[in-house]
Amino acid sequence: MHHDSCRKMFIAAAVLAMVSLVVLWSFNMLSELFGGPMAQFKHAIAAVGLLLIVKWIRKHHGYSHDCKGDVCGH
Repeated sequence: MHHDSCRKMFIAAAVLAMVSLVVLWSFNMLSELFGGPMAQFKHAIAAVGLLLIVKWIRKHHGYSHDCKGDVCGH
């Protein structure tokens, strides 16, 4: 069981690193095209982490898809 959880953590870290590299590459490509500042890898990791935190908060803290119009049934 310990081996399986280590494997899952390694896969999650690898996916995070790959997604961060793609975010970094695309941001720097757009930055180069439009003359903006270049980002570093730590910035890409922070951006992906922020997106994951926002997704987790929306999932676990009462965000509801059942809202009708402007009024939610909370």
